[in-house]
Amino acid sequence: MRKMTLTFIVALTMLFAFSISFGAFGDLSVYQSLSAAGTTMGGLRIDLDNSMVTDLSITSTGSTYSYWADLYYGLYGIAITGDQAKALRTISLMFAAEASISDGVALGIAFPLIAWTDGVNNLAFIGSWDTYAVIAF
Repeated sequence: MRKMTLTFIVALTMLFAFSISFGAFGDLSVYQSLSAAGTTMGGLRIDLDNSMVTDLSITSTGSTYSYWADLYYGLYGIAITGDQAKALRTISLMFAAEASISDGVALGIAFPLIAWTDGVNNLAFIGSWDTYAVIAF
């Protein structure tokens, strides 16, 4: 458990450091899944320079936790997920498209083009999808 938690913290820190190395923090938004069909849930979006965004979320209930994080450049990105059982459960090459419906709200759809899952059939192509909203604050 201790090694898994450390691995989780290192993986999330590396993704976050990679994200901010491309530019200063931009606008912050709330990211919320609308369908709960994919691997995402509610979280925080950080809009970086040069068409880059990162979304981060950590959920903890008692002794269990789960997380997901992604980094997008334009329409394509890398997403990782994990939990207390497996610090790194999936790594996915993602595609997402979103459109603004007002000044502070955007709707989008995202799905993995290729997903590697630890211990289960290893590779999947064009798996689950998720619709989401991004709300600026």
